Amino acid sequence: MSNTSNRLTKTEQAIFQIIGKGIISNISIGRKLNISQHTVKNHKENIKQKLKLSTCEELLAFAVQNSSLFVEEKPEE
Repeated sequence: MSNTSNRLTKTEQAIFQIIGKGIISNISIGRKLNISQHTVKNHKENIKQKLKLSTCEELLAFAVQNSSLFVEEKPEE
């Protein structure tokens, strides 16, 4: 899965992280990222296609198990 982070765009990564926290609603994700629910839906479809997942349930399960793939590291001060 090390290639996963290279395949998803920054917005897709952000959506993946949110889904990994158990939030799956397009409206809720859209509000968090200040994008429309339709845009979220398109990104989720792209994520599923890139990760070779078929359903939102599969995406949720995969994201919960792998959400740490996209945790941004804080720069050292």
